[in-house]
Amino acid sequence: MTEYERTIKNLAKEKKNEVFYNSSDSHARVVLNNMVENAERYVHIVCGNMCTEVSSNPEFLDVVKAFLSKDASRTFYVLFDEYKECFLETEIAKLLSLYPTQVKVKKLKSETHLAYKEQRAHLAISDGRAFRLETDVDKKMAFGNFNDEENVKVFEEVFNSYFEDDTHSESIDLTDVAA
Repeated sequence: MTEYERTIKNLAKEKKNEVFYNSSDSHARVVLNNMVENAERYVHIVCGNMCTEVSSNPEFLDVVKAFLSKDASRTFYVLFDEYKECFLETEIAKLLSLYPTQVKVKKLKSETHLAYKEQRAHLAISDGRAFRLETDVDKKMAFGNFNDEENVKVFEEVFNSYFEDDTHSESIDLTDVAA
């Protein structure tokens, strides 16, 4: 285990109100794995398309499965800003399709993107306290915190404004994915 992995694991487990940074795919995997592993109620994600190594690695699949199978009231919502049909062929899509009452997957319409300081951004939030905000989606530059209720409240409002509004997003049907 690297020093970065130990630090993130500790911050997540202890729910510390401390900013962390990440700057690579491997850091993104570490942060998202720990975010899901320590979530107790929900995980909401805005991302490109989940056709990448970050969301298809076995460890992420395991923590998502453990999260969803532990309690039927837990939810996992995904909003794509660059949806690709390849998503329906991924292991993460197959896994998510097994939990139709807990999982919702949508895609943004047209050229709509979540933005932070006028740049396209990605976001993950959980349980009203933890977040990871990716401010450079190409370089995976991000920052986050595992216990920042004030910022997460704002991020939740932004997420919900895109996710809940059918003028901004549309559902992706996972019904036939596992078949």
